[in-house]
Amino acid sequence: MRYPEDITYAYKLEGFEENWNYVGKRRTATYTNLPKGEYTFLVRSTNSDGVWRENPRSLAITVLPSFWETPGP
Repeated sequence: MRYPEDITYAYKLEGFEENWNYVGKRRTATYTNLPKGEYTFLVRSTNSDGVWRENPRSLAITVLPSFWETPGP
């Protein structure tokens, strides 16, 4: 990688949103108040020449129910 400072990013959370978030050089994502469930976080990037890579990276995420939504002992 010749110029890592030229890489740009996009991400989306499958199961929560349909469109990619194009965030430039920012390397963070924040979600609040996600409903319980299963999600896949996808992130993709450009190379230093600005060409988008074909295959996004993925991460499986499980949001557990709040403690008041679960049965007691």
